[in-house]
Amino acid sequence: MDKTEVILLGCGSSLGVPRIDGYWGKVNKKNKKNQRMRCSLFIKYKGISIIIDTSPDIKNQILNNKIKKVDYVVYSHDHADQTHGINELRPFFWINKK
Repeated sequence: MDKTEVILLGCGSSLGVPRIDGYWGKVNKKNKKNQRMRCSLFIKYKGISIIIDTSPDIKNQILNNKIKKVDYVVYSHDHADQTHGINELRPFFWINKK
């Protein structure tokens, strides 16, 4: 049986937590787990690597999780918090030639 790897790269709001103005909302900012990047998901199955949504935080999400390969990108919807990280994936295009 092939193993499926799933990594939740981010689960914050569309502005992330904290926001750029330092607002944390109602979460406890002393709890490290409450610092959240915007939504993205990584799936690896049978050697194929897929990113669902490229948030503006995608560069750090990929580096922090040591993701070395992206074959496909899938978008859940066309909003800035899901798509504006696309430019960060250009090196994977150069590697894959597609």
